[in-house]
Amino acid sequence: MKKKQPLNTFLIVGVGVIFAAGFLLGSLFNRDSSTSILDEALNKILDNTATETDKDSLQRAAIEGMLRSLGDKWSQYLPESESTSFENAVEGQYSGIGVWLRSDESGLVGIAGVVPTSPAEFANLQEGDLIQSVDGETTQDKSLDTVAKLLSGKPNTTAILSVNRSEEILTFSVKRTELRSNPVQLKKLKNEIVLISISEFTRGTARSMRSALAASGAERSGVILDLRDNRGGSLGAVVDMAGLFIKEGPITTAIKSDRGYGDSAPRYNNFSNAMMKHYQATTGSRMIGFRLVEPSVKKARDQFMNSIEGYDWDAFDKAKKTWGPDKFIEVPNAIAYDALYLIKGGKGLDVEETELEVKSTSKSDLRRGFKKFAMNKSSSRVFLNRFIEKVA
Repeated sequence: MKKKQPLNTFLIVGVGVIFAAGFLLGSLFNRDSSTSILDEALNKILDNTATETDKDSLQRAAIEGMLRSLGDKWSQYLPESESTSFENAVEGQYSGIGVWLRSDESGLVGIAGVVPTSPAEFANLQEGDLIQSVDGETTQDKSLDTVAKLLSGKPNTTAILSVNRSEEILTFSVKRTELRSNPVQLKKLKNEIVLISISEFTRGTARSMRSALAASGAERSGVILDLRDNRGGSLGAVVDMAGLFIKEGPITTAIKSDRGYGDSAPRYNNFSNAMMKHYQATTGSRMIGFRLVEPSVKKARDQFMNSIEGYDWDAFDKAKKTWGPDKFIEVPNAIAYDALYLIKGGKGLDVEETELEVKSTSKSDLRRGFKKFAMNKSSSRVFLNRFIEKVA
């Protein structure tokens, strides 16, 4: 009999949890319509939980949960206590030792450069040093941003660095101070080519870039922008800097993210669609696309739905009629394309490089050119005719 007691106790606890959850959810569904459901949930949790918490903590957790649901790793909530340091970073002001960082194949973080007249320079830290630890915390397999946070801190505090310099382990004691970053570094290469390295995008990046371009001289034959190990920063700063090179037309193009339908829906198109739209807007080009798809109807449906705005099931049912007999689907109103074709792939698919020879862009010449091109090849006449119409 004694052996059954723990089981009975467990069942009682389990029923109690379920009952409490049901009571809470039921109360929310029957709430006053004038009250926010979030406020109602917060009050119910605070009134019924046995865990120590407060309204601010719950509100922050709710906001962070909403951001996580977007599936966007770049969206982040900053409470008021952290917003000042973030704004300072965007302005290019921070408290640290004065080094630029880079990733290293060893998994450690290396010093890509030392800020002139900074504490790091006075301490004799050098470009190429590999930082093994900061204040006893290893940098192995940590991101550049994480190590940058370890190096930053209140002014006049000391950072203890363990550094690998040519296989020799050295220890440095470096006092942090207030610094203003200069994210743009210029280096002249051969043949009047200028290399401009940009470590981060702050509100002063465009101004520094303008100064660097002026210093490089009018005789330069080319400019290389080096964004390796760039820590990111302000989108506005990126637009301002790009505006120095793009004299007319749009500088950036925004496209609303479509998360896809279902848990397994692909989400690969957002970035490429934005790039295609921007290219269309800046060049006036017309875009015809081909996408090779696995032969199943389900795969074709996934690709179709991720190529259009929303989910038009009727349009897919109509378009898929050519999937079996003609081995392709034409996607109507495809995002960022004037025409988009899904081509049915499969085993034994050969890809070869053959030049298409046409005398002109007239329909007759295009048809003759494609007929010669497709000779002795398995092809779809329906698809070729539609494609010729688009190109002509």
